Amino acid sequence: MRQIIYLLTICTVLALLGCDGTPTGKTEPADYTLFGLAEINLESDAEYLYLEFLKESAPIPGSFARMGNDTLYFNTNGVINQAMPAGTWQYNTDLVITVYDTTADYTHTLTERMPGDVTVVNFVPTTHIYQGGNVVVEWAGSPAASGVLVTCLPRLSNSAAPGFAASYGAGVSTATIGPEAFINPYSGIRVADSFFVYVTLYNPSFEIRPGAAYTAFDQMDNLSFPNSVSGNNIAGIFGAAVVAHREILEVVAQE
Repeated sequence: MRQIIYLLTICTVLALLGCDGTPTGKTEPADYTLFGLAEINLESDAEYLYLEFLKESAPIPGSFARMGNDTLYFNTNGVINQAMPAGTWQYNTDLVITVYDTTADYTHTLTERMPGDVTVVNFVPTTHIYQGGNVVVEWAGSPAASGVLVTCLPRLSNSAAPGFAASYGAGVSTATIGPEAFINPYSGIRVADSFFVYVTLYNPSFEIRPGAAYTAFDQMDNLSFPNSVSGNNIAGIFGAAVVAHREILEVVAQE
């Protein structure tokens, strides 16, 4: 998804050039990209903010973000990625973040609604011990969320089991994880390990926060999320998310 957005940014710049590559005389501000996630994580009992703000694919010296009276500065890579004080984000409440490029007198404001609380209400197998078949996860959460992310990843980062990742639209409250999530695709044998199952509500889109445990595996590469930052010569993805307490599934070795 990011590659598509960056390509569109390049095409916009080229459109401002004549056929011989010289400027047409039309002047517009440089293109910007903004990616990020505001997160309430019930499993880690913490709140996080991740933002990446770039101009022509490069960090912006002196750029910062402002939320109310709080000012946060982007690092030399154009990134803010940090834990926030408890209570920074509120369920079912709009959050407002403005990013600033002081080199060009440019600002852009994000206004998104944080989803409400989310809880896993049914989990099969109820024993949380897996010996084959499908795993079923059912949750109850905020109807205001526009999407749901379900991930199931092995405890061991070098596990041969692929795990599972899928996104669902509003109104979906059940996910089925097939046995292939726990099988080594090369040997065809089930991998014994603890697997962590997470349910995340997001609105209006979702961006992976670097360092987040619930998305730290290759299956996330198979998902894409819609562009939710647009207008004002900027493109990107920003979302607000609530991560439920995880479920732990003990996968038994195949006999």
